[in-house]
Amino acid sequence: MELAMALSLRGFTNAHAMWQHLHSIHSQVNVSLKFELEVEIASLQQGDLDVRSYYQVALNLLKEQDMLTTSLVSAAASLEVLKKCASTRLMHFLMKLNPAFEGVHSSLLHRNISTVEEVLAELVRKETRLRSQAKLVLHSSDSGSAFAVQSRHPQFGRNSTGEIIC
Repeated sequence: MELAMALSLRGFTNAHAMWQHLHSIHSQVNVSLKFELEVEIASLQQGDLDVRSYYQVALNLLKEQDMLTTSLVSAAASLEVLKKCASTRLMHFLMKLNPAFEGVHSSLLHRNISTVEEVLAELVRKETRLRSQAKLVLHSSDSGSAFAVQSRHPQFGRNSTGEIIC
């Protein structure tokens, strides 16, 4: 719970009164709040975030969207609504990944996977492999070796392209 929210509950003497207060403040569904949330979800991109951080940001937004959506329907209908939303959410989550994950998400779409949680482990494995490869490339290109050649030594010459050879 955010500090400001927790501090606003100091005057209440029991949990029931606290929950009533929180419900009255945070269950107000209005078009502006829903619009703002939809804009945040639509503009979400992985960018510089690692997969887990991107997942956490997306999950927080989607949980907030769940609360707004389920407050509009009965408890029985909310499970069905959330189940139908899961597939769309997976598509949006995958679309907003960095291009390095194109191969992974195209292969995931051909399987019977329906939730973001089901793909998270595979995306983290791919991200770890990409980081390892980047480190290997960095180390192999940084050999730190240098040769000095003087042309007056007869054991050195030039090949047909002009490169110095030993």
